[in-house]
Amino acid sequence: MSENQTPIFIVLSRDQGPSLNAGELNAFTRELGELLKKKPGNEEYVRYIDKSALPQNAKVADLLLYAGQIGLAVAPTVMEIATPWVLNQIDMLLKRLSQKGTSVGAKIIVGNHEEIITPATKEVEMDAVSERISLFSRSPGNRYALVIGTSNYLDENFRSLNSPSVDAQRFASVLQNADIGAFTHVELMLDKNKHEIEQAIEQFYDNKQRDDLLLLYYSGHGIKSSDGKLLLTASNTTYKALRATSVQDRFVKESMNNSASERQILILDCCFGGAIVEGAKSDNIVGQSVDALAYFQSMGHGRAIIAASDRMQYAIDGTNIQGKIENSLFTRHLIEGLEKGDADRDNDGRIDIRELYDYIYKNIRHKQTPVLDAQLEGEIVVGINPKRKIKPAELPEDIKNAIRSKDVVSRIGAVSVLEQYLIENHGIRTVEEAVRVSLQKLMKDDSKRVSSVAASVYNKHFSSLESGRTIGESNQTPLAKDQIKYQERTAPADSSNPSTPSPPKKRMGVMGVFGLLGAIVIVLVVLFCLCNFMLTLSTY
Repeated sequence: MSENQTPIFIVLSRDQGPSLNAGELNAFTRELGELLKKKPGNEEYVRYIDKSALPQNAKVADLLLYAGQIGLAVAPTVMEIATPWVLNQIDMLLKRLSQKGTSVGAKIIVGNHEEIITPATKEVEMDAVSERISLFSRSPGNRYALVIGTSNYLDENFRSLNSPSVDAQRFASVLQNADIGAFTHVELMLDKNKHEIEQAIEQFYDNKQRDDLLLLYYSGHGIKSSDGKLLLTASNTTYKALRATSVQDRFVKESMNNSASERQILILDCCFGGAIVEGAKSDNIVGQSVDALAYFQSMGHGRAIIAASDRMQYAIDGTNIQGKIENSLFTRHLIEGLEKGDADRDNDGRIDIRELYDYIYKNIRHKQTPVLDAQLEGEIVVGINPKRKIKPAELPEDIKNAIRSKDVVSRIGAVSVLEQYLIENHGIRTVEEAVRVSLQKLMKDDSKRVSSVAASVYNKHFSSLESGRTIGESNQTPLAKDQIKYQERTAPADSSNPSTPSPPKKRMGVMGVFGLLGAIVIVLVVLFCLCNFMLTLSTY
């Protein structure tokens, strides 16, 4: 197993009902392990483990109560393909055991993250599990967020703001969502004083590991002191004692630098300077403009800073419309990019910090200019695209040629081959999507025979997903005469290449047997009549 790959640990345990002993659980584990090893190229990526091989402090270790219970370690070679396939094998095993009256569940561990699968897990839930495993396999550490919003101030010199509290609450909610941010720890602070904020920031960056992701978000008044320092205001910040009552940039930067984490994100939705204008987040700005990025830049790697506006601009606050408090312009698109998945520019299912910034910039650049400073090795993933569009896999050339054929019989045969290809690649979402798209195209074919056959196969496999069944569970239907002709016209499948599909053999149904018997009876009657006619002629 490659050292560069993060293993997926799988541990089976009783889901509910009568307790199972270690021997029974181990038998099911070995059954699953041998099933996973059968996939070509997987032999070296699947191995059996004991409790000592699990990640340190893994919660699942407490479940291994029986002496000698084993688990599995799986290292997917291509995460986008292998993970859904592995999860599908687990799901099928659990459902099969459940049908036999044995309720078994599975714990899946990637780094410090754990997922639970039971026989009741739905397919849409399995897709979300797959995306989270893909995310945490690249980011094995914990995901921490500290979200701070300050809307109300004791000093009347600081105007109360509409959006920070709402911004912070909504952003924290998105980060906590297991299907979007998937952050393991999120702390929300609203309208806290300087001491409380600084204590939370220091504790936030302290005692973290190298692979942990740390995201600090601040929304409120941002001002510059008379000696050129950037200050983040707190609820007790006073105009006459700015440095003593606000959070200074130096404190935040030192906290970030002292952390062991090499993956840090700082998001600031506040003003850094500019004129006092209506709608700005700072009514009282001391001194001139300030460049926030310059204060937080680090010589190291793994740090990204996004600021709502550049040094010469102010951040636009939310407005009150019929009693409803809106998000600020910057944070509204920050949340939308994650919540709607629109920031996932390359549609790989993950939204990294650069994609998120590009999305925000594109949507607010005409009103303010957000800025990004990223010193990264690799990517820092902020969230999962909850509405990812699965990119279809490339179909084999013989199937594509059959679909494009001008011959109706060939296109009808292509439907059968597509169905067989779907069944053989059960659990691989990219293949399922390719077959689904191809069948939809054939359902619009000019030939009614082609469209009818394609609709039948589509409804059997893809409509069944809505009723909770899995693709490939339905029995295969017999081939039509036109499909048999297609099979005779095409070259035999290459037995050395298991990925080359071949149409299933025709089976004679009950109606076919009755039809054959009827034909034989008719032939016998005709022969009998013919003989009587000849005998009659001979008498004359």
